[in-house]
Amino acid sequence: MPLPTHSNLSKQGLRALQQIIVVAHCNVRQAEGRALDSARAGEALLSGGAALHLSYRSGGAQWTLSTGEAVSDAVARVLIANPNIVGVGDALFAGELSQTWRWEGDLQ
Repeated sequence: MPLPTHSNLSKQGLRALQQIIVVAHCNVRQAEGRALDSARAGEALLSGGAALHLSYRSGGAQWTLSTGEAVSDAVARVLIANPNIVGVGDALFAGELSQTWRWEGDLQ
């Protein structure tokens, strides 16, 4: 079935499609904002002395802070991209991610 084009969509159908796109865009922006807020909070905890731990469970990789908070994979990837957050070298296999990450530099 071909995708509808502007010429064969009714005005009402086009308006509904535009609303769906706007809502989806807003949801993505909100999720990005929450992830950024979570990354900032995680960075603050790490700069205060907490550690970020990676473990593997039946569902895959799981990240947690030493303070007990769970961290999503997306937020953990943002955190470990920070040059001040470094792996301590305790990977299970060569070339894999470290299982423990800490703040390098002055603690706040």
